[in-house]
Amino acid sequence: MNQRLILSIISVPLDFLMLMLAGIFTYELRFQPFVVGFRPVLFRLEFLDYLVLLSSINLIWIIIFAFSGLYSTLGHKTLINEIHRVVLACSTGFAFITIFIFFRGELFHSRFLVLIGFAISVVTVSLGRGLIRYFYRSLLRRGIGLDSVIILGDNHISEILATTITNKPEFGYKLVTQIHLIDITTINDLEKLYQKKRFDRVLIASSHIDEHIRIALLDFVNDRHIILQYAANLLDTVSTKNLEINIIDNIPVIEIKRTSLDGWFKIIKRATDLTLASLGVALLAIPMLIVAIIVAIDSKGPILYTQIRIGPKGPFKIYKFRSMQTQYCVGENYGGEFADKFQTNLINDPSKNIRNGILPKYINDPRWTSVGKMIRNTSIDELPQLFNVLRGDMSLVGPRPHLPKEVSKYTRIHKRLLAIKPGITGLSQISGRSDLDFDEEVRLDTYYIENWSFLLDLSILAKTPFVLLKKRTSA
Repeated sequence: MNQRLILSIISVPLDFLMLMLAGIFTYELRFQPFVVGFRPVLFRLEFLDYLVLLSSINLIWIIIFAFSGLYSTLGHKTLINEIHRVVLACSTGFAFITIFIFFRGELFHSRFLVLIGFAISVVTVSLGRGLIRYFYRSLLRRGIGLDSVIILGDNHISEILATTITNKPEFGYKLVTQIHLIDITTINDLEKLYQKKRFDRVLIASSHIDEHIRIALLDFVNDRHIILQYAANLLDTVSTKNLEINIIDNIPVIEIKRTSLDGWFKIIKRATDLTLASLGVALLAIPMLIVAIIVAIDSKGPILYTQIRIGPKGPFKIYKFRSMQTQYCVGENYGGEFADKFQTNLINDPSKNIRNGILPKYINDPRWTSVGKMIRNTSIDELPQLFNVLRGDMSLVGPRPHLPKEVSKYTRIHKRLLAIKPGITGLSQISGRSDLDFDEEVRLDTYYIENWSFLLDLSILAKTPFVLLKKRTSA
């Protein structure tokens, strides 16, 4: 997991704890004799009632902190910059409380609690941030949690970066090696290094790279899920939508991200998957049991069909209700004696294949069981994939799951589809389901990967049930 993301996750409960400590300290301070003598207490708010109120307010403050960018994983933030953000966020929270008390004046009338609480919260939150940064940097100085990086380039910038990364582990990097000459053999060198000891990042610090070598580098890092970074003066050499800027010794370093689905967005998507998938399993448990019984009665063979698919972390087993006759099912648990022969005949007879591209499709597929055709056309066969979502192999929304045979034939452009988890539904599924040509499907799924948003996921999920009601012509 991204180091800055871990830091941001830890910061959430720590900030809440520091806000609670600030509030409790302010409450106790209010009733000290020297304060009471200066400003008598004109109200009485019981401590337990105060804790409930304080907890509610602090939860709102955490939300304000989030919108203020305090939990952002982008860029390298100095402590001064972080304290500045804390002051702004606490000021926004203070303004919120002031407005709230103004409209709900019956709660209590102590401006002391609000004013002093605001000042102390700035101190405690900043202190907490400083402590966690100190602890985190102490781990980095001991070599714990460092990302291993290879620098490509032989110029002044590359030397500064190599020296800084070597001497200052607090930036979060560990230098594996520096490759000075960048030519067609560089990819082979990187492959050999990767086989010996896997590394996390490739940092390009040279502007003199041929286009075909840049493309080969992109292929190399994307296939192995390695992070690619490059010096800011190379900005005109790469075109991408998702960039993240870090600062290493005052040198801007750009990180190329395969998708905007990273950091907190990745956590939000996973939390949504777990919540909705769990709800789906609970609501659909009885319907799925009924389908399982019908499948068992309809034809001989396993109720569930498992098949190997490829995700960003490699192969995994996908679950479906079996919709085909067992002898046509591919896999070690099935007969499958006619599966390869059928696929060969289908490929050799284009008139039967209604889909262009890598994966063929057969109209009115004769391999279906009598129940199979119905559950395939309505996508009921895919309901067990909710368990794939719970396991973390899939997401509710994403690209179509990829077969190993397909992936082996993918070009560089197609391999972009492996950047994120495949989904039960997705942009390509609601835009034409399996009736789309493969290239059209790739374009839609690539658009989804590059332009992901939470609202886009909600839109796709909302449209999916209506799409399932439409009759499709292929499996």
